[in-house]
Amino acid sequence: MTRFRPVSMVAVCASVLILTSHSAIAGTQRASAVNIDDIGMFASGPLGSARNSGDTRQSIGCYTAADAGSDSVGLCQAVDANGVGRQCYTYDPQVMATIRSLNGDSYLLFYWNSDGSCSGVSVSNRSDYQPK
Repeated sequence: MTRFRPVSMVAVCASVLILTSHSAIAGTQRASAVNIDDIGMFASGPLGSARNSGDTRQSIGCYTAADAGSDSVGLCQAVDANGVGRQCYTYDPQVMATIRSLNGDSYLLFYWNSDGSCSGVSVSNRSDYQPK
């Protein structure tokens, strides 16, 4: 007669955790290219993915500065993998506050008007965007 040894619940739980834990090693990660849409008049993309792209063209970002008349101005720019670039400017303090929340790991979306002014800027800071 063969005797079976009782298996402890700790050993069973440990085995299950080891077999299933590989999928929980890292969180969700997204990498995407800079996108320029002339019909929708917007550009978007994560700063980290643009920086880490395999090409030498992609870039996206914004900055604020004081111009010669002491008014603050904000400028957003994007260049896609094909070298197509778009930009917009703003004097709106609320839009510039959004621009100032941008960091190297952010996702940026900006819209432009036909005169080159920004009609909207959105900044998203999330853990799943590729770091710079």
